[in-house]
Amino acid sequence: MEVPENRPRSGLKYQQIEEACRNGDLSKAGALAEEILTENPEDLHAMYLLCRILVDSGKPGIAQPIALHLTNKAPHKAQGWLILGAVEATLQRPEESIAAIKRCLEIEQGWAEPYRCLSSSLVLLNRLDEAKEAALKAMEFEDHHIPRAALAFVEMHKRNWKEGWEHYRHQLGRVKYRDYLDFGIPEWNGENERGSLLIYAEQGLGDQLCYVSAIDQCKQLVCHPKLESLLRRSLPNMEVYGEQFKTPVTFEITSKYQSSMASAMRWQEVKRRGRWLEPHPEKKLQWKALMDSKERFKGAPWVGLGWTGGSIGSSGWKNRNLKVTDLKPILDLPLNFVSLEYRPHTPPPGVHMWPWATQTPDYEDTAALVDNLSSVVCVPTTVYHLAGSLGIPAHVIVHTSPHFHEGVEGDSPWWSSVSFYRRTEMSTEECVLKIADKLKELL
Repeated sequence: MEVPENRPRSGLKYQQIEEACRNGDLSKAGALAEEILTENPEDLHAMYLLCRILVDSGKPGIAQPIALHLTNKAPHKAQGWLILGAVEATLQRPEESIAAIKRCLEIEQGWAEPYRCLSSSLVLLNRLDEAKEAALKAMEFEDHHIPRAALAFVEMHKRNWKEGWEHYRHQLGRVKYRDYLDFGIPEWNGENERGSLLIYAEQGLGDQLCYVSAIDQCKQLVCHPKLESLLRRSLPNMEVYGEQFKTPVTFEITSKYQSSMASAMRWQEVKRRGRWLEPHPEKKLQWKALMDSKERFKGAPWVGLGWTGGSIGSSGWKNRNLKVTDLKPILDLPLNFVSLEYRPHTPPPGVHMWPWATQTPDYEDTAALVDNLSSVVCVPTTVYHLAGSLGIPAHVIVHTSPHFHEGVEGDSPWWSSVSFYRRTEMSTEECVLKIADKLKELL
């Protein structure tokens, strides 16, 4: 979440900090704030700026006690409560964020920033109508990408895709992981030139699998390098380049129009789809041979497990993950298990771990493994989108602050082979027991 900017303030060092923040030079901004606080440890405005710098540097946990100190020292100042609300929202503590923002609005109401922050926190709590109201209130002051994002999430949680994608596109080039790329050709605005489109990625692997499954008639596709070989095999009529992070790109641009994947979704249909990916056939055979040789229960099906997902700050990261012990009713079944975790870890007893499949620079290795499984059990993470793209049954334990890919209710909008078990509707234990009952049908 973006931390609110400060209002104009006199003082050369303050202005230099503001300028450094705008230019993305957080090291310089932090050094200047440290100089001010070394001279005067009780400079409240410097503390405010330091909170902004820490959050933008990915250190909201350090910013939080500083923001609390600000509100204790100057409880009558709206900006202290505002920065505390923004920090708490970044930590995905929405109740604490909303409480701070309400204190801010009791002091002062005539500005956009509190309503921006409020809209984002209300989305995390699935209070969608209130989030929309706060976002629209913020938009009365200024058209800004933060309330636009809140409006996008509100609409897409409700499966109002057309309205949601229109708001969502305003994030492009303004937030982390959504870089705008300029290929020197016009932006596509729905013209009937789909066979002359360059579509480029600006998000993660799971997002890209969703979007590419829906985008048709693309001529040139720029994707994450891990997806390049898999997508080239699966989409033989497209030119696929794994150059999401290359500037400039190395290939010749022959398309007439360009669009980011998410922006192109304004003219695509979101619907439940089946298998469309085709992993390398020989890699599939290699995994099949290894799995046959490593069976714990001879002839029993194989199930892939993923109990964590998302990076710090990603949607719902605070309550997305499970403890592997939560899966005990599943692990007690006479099935063969393989870990699909993509970070280094120690798997539980009886679960195989092959990091050259799940921690590889080529996602085709992961796809070939998953294509040999009878089922996947996981929290929301890329591998369930992979399973859906392969038509492999996946049982997904959805957390209480889901991404719009899961929404707040209903089945998966993307994949016909994916089932959701929502922790807003039942306990984690109940989710796991229901999935265990489904897996027993494999025996």
